[in-house]
Amino acid sequence: DGEERLGIEVGFNRFLEEGEEGGNVYFIDFETFDEFARKTVPIVIERAGKEKVGIIGRTRKDLAVFEKVLRELGVDFSVLSSNPFDTYGVREVMHLLKFIADSENSKEKFFVLTSRFVGLSHSEAINCINREETCPDGVKEFLSLIDNFRKLKDTQLHSVFINRLLDETGYYDMLYMVDKESYFSLLELVNEIARFESENFIGFEELIGYLESLISSR
Repeated sequence: DGEERLGIEVGFNRFLEEGEEGGNVYFIDFETFDEFARKTVPIVIERAGKEKVGIIGRTRKDLAVFEKVLRELGVDFSVLSSNPFDTYGVREVMHLLKFIADSENSKEKFFVLTSRFVGLSHSEAINCINREETCPDGVKEFLSLIDNFRKLKDTQLHSVFINRLLDETGYYDMLYMVDKESYFSLLELVNEIARFESENFIGFEELIGYLESLISSR
């Protein structure tokens, strides 16, 4: 009262009627989000009993640490709202996987060359596709690395293959520095692939179809 109003009224409704017993407020000392999650999740589980609990985060990165703790504790959970796999980083990786599956696919090669894996401009990528000898040495080394991975694509678990691919191309390190949302999305995608292939046997091309269905699903 007596202070200048901002022009926005926010309503407030009590959760409890006057005279009813109230809840508890917990103060948690923590230094990292991981420590915070490990301290709070058991408290919430104990208080909730069989009721459902929602955890709200501004980005997927904020939720990843809670997902890790819940998974370690064996607690079932679902990620709601936006598709956690529909990120820019996952789409870039999908172009690379399609190019690995078909080395003659010029469209996917173009997307890979102009992605953050390589970083060529559109004109540079087109010149490189039409005349591979004009590619910069760094691009040639990258394409040679991809050729080596292409020979390994069905010789090991797909989750292991993709993990190695993103590690050896330096893509994980790059994302961790500039795009945490995509970084955590890809980690979750690889975990999902590992869970799926523990119960299903599919080839590399079938894997791509499965991943596309995950990305397009709501």
